Amino acid sequence: MQVSHTNDVKVYNLSGGKSLPQWLTHKEQRERVKNDTELEHKVELISDFELHEVATKVKLTPDGQYLYAYGIYPPLIKCYDLKQMTLKFDRGADGDVLNFVSLSEDYGKVVLLFDDRYLEIHSQNGKYYRMRVPSIGRDLSYNWKNCDLYVVGSSQDIYRLNMEQGRFLASFTSTHSSSFNASVVNPYHQLLAVGSQEGSVECWDPRVRKCVGCIKATSLLDSEDSSVAGVSKLKFHESMTLSVGTTTGQVMLFDIRATKPTLIKDHNYGFPILAMDFSSNFDTDYVISSDKKGVKTWNRHSGKLLTAIEPDHDINDFCLYPQSGLIFVAKETKQIGSYFIPELGPAPRWCSFLENITEELEEDYETVIYDDYRFVTREQLNALGLAGLIGSKVLRAYMHGFFIDASLYNEAKAASEPFAYETFKQKKIEQDIKKERHDRVISKVQLPDVNREVAIRLNNQKMFGRRKAKADADAVLSDDRFDSLFKNPDMEMNIDDEDLEYINPSVLWKMSRLQPELAQIAEQMAEDEQEMGQFSDEERHNSDSELSSDDSGEFRRVRKKIKKKERNQQQTIASYYGFDKAKTGHDESTSENYPEKNTPLPEVFVANSENDNFIISSRLSEESTALKKESLMERLAKEDKFSRQAGVVASEQSAVVDTSGKNEPKLAKRKSRKSK
Repeated sequence: MQVSHTNDVKVYNLSGGKSLPQWLTHKEQRERVKNDTELEHKVELISDFELHEVATKVKLTPDGQYLYAYGIYPPLIKCYDLKQMTLKFDRGADGDVLNFVSLSEDYGKVVLLFDDRYLEIHSQNGKYYRMRVPSIGRDLSYNWKNCDLYVVGSSQDIYRLNMEQGRFLASFTSTHSSSFNASVVNPYHQLLAVGSQEGSVECWDPRVRKCVGCIKATSLLDSEDSSVAGVSKLKFHESMTLSVGTTTGQVMLFDIRATKPTLIKDHNYGFPILAMDFSSNFDTDYVISSDKKGVKTWNRHSGKLLTAIEPDHDINDFCLYPQSGLIFVAKETKQIGSYFIPELGPAPRWCSFLENITEELEEDYETVIYDDYRFVTREQLNALGLAGLIGSKVLRAYMHGFFIDASLYNEAKAASEPFAYETFKQKKIEQDIKKERHDRVISKVQLPDVNREVAIRLNNQKMFGRRKAKADADAVLSDDRFDSLFKNPDMEMNIDDEDLEYINPSVLWKMSRLQPELAQIAEQMAEDEQEMGQFSDEERHNSDSELSSDDSGEFRRVRKKIKKKERNQQQTIASYYGFDKAKTGHDESTSENYPEKNTPLPEVFVANSENDNFIISSRLSEESTALKKESLMERLAKEDKFSRQAGVVASEQSAVVDTSGKNEPKLAKRKSRKSK
């Protein structure tokens, strides 16, 4: 049991701690409780005390024996028998229920107010009748004396439905307010109080059917929000005290005979007050009020805070069991919270055992739901190698996956990914390298790292598409909500994926068409990086020394890829201009007449057109760029030697090509001159 101490007041969380899965049998649950001390110390006050997803309303019946709880996703209302501490029945609803009220002492009759302007009357057998309200309702209350049901909402009329006659009576029309948010009936003198959106409180006497009093409650606030504050909740205490909750987080206590509040309590959160109640036991006289952040208990006369309940999830409603310290809280989670505060009062008679066990079962630990199990999908099971366990007792099917024991999952995860930490470390290093590279090199082409095909397609659509297509593409590219589409690697769309081809073949076809354009842009980005990344040897040495060994290795690999790409481009240029290799029957043993082999260009070329000058100029440019550290005289000497060799080669090739025999004397003269 989880216990908290606020202002030295103990608050016991009866719903905290572990929860057993519902699919376990009673025998398995007993065995699990025996082997787990935390489960052994857990107190399950009411069996199955939860809804599907979110609990929004909790209310007690007038006799205090039954508890109604309503939740959404799907809309469902449950009734619990508190004496038996179990579920009585549950019913599905046709829409979202804003509020409901009991028409009888027990669970037999209840009226539900829906957000679609409908009222539903339910009996113990189920739905009895459904009718429509003239305007959208926001709250309802019931007068036990004359059987009138009051509905307030988005109009200035207060609708009256007489349950005895079964028809609508003449409504009360307000002249001070345009709409109402809350209503309440005093059980002592049947005075009807309604709170408006403008912040005024009106009191109507059903006997004369007139407004007997009106006061602008929020105008009495000292805060700056007094002009915009409205009334969100009303609650009577005994016959003369009225508490008013505002939409800005204040609680005002009024004596209905006075025009000024006796006390103003601020929650200091700025959220609307959702529920209020009074606790008067023996010498205690406290007010309990709630907004979505917490439930606060404070003294009705001095306003001093006694304690507070601040759960992990937002609060929607709460209900105090009369003459006790037990509080039920509906939160933004499927489990309904149960809290016991001994300072407010004793435990109810139907759970009097709380008085004896609260002190014995005090322990502090975090609230974890199903922390012994983990939810996995079928794909995750295949990755872990546990697909063979499907259908066994180890896996429990749930929605689109399975529940698996947490210890078994951790062992399988460690066995399937032994190098997970090294992979994570390498990934972080690559991210740091990419960040450093981005700071140093600014590319002309800006593309994301993820889903580049999608980015190209959207950019083309933005520039050349129609008006609606341009607007859609601009919305995707500029909206921050789609950032993960181009940043998260898990959202990468693989064109080789069979599922993508099956689901959306048109998108796959468009992405495949963009592959040449993507390759061209990637090449341009590499050239820009090579251009902008040229810095001195000293700067390179300093930058490499600052990075790790893995970082330097990454840079070496990148430079090696760039050099390889340059060689491929040079060979492509040579083949494009008609130069071919090994067509002249050249023997490598006589390579002294030709350029060196370690240069990027091929050793021997055959001129199919008048491009000899291109050979010489290309060779000179390659030699000059490869020998940056040589002196000027050495480079000139080498270029002169290379020019003479290229001239000899060109003349020999022209002689070979000439079949007419006109150039034979010239060739003989050159050979004799060379021999001399």
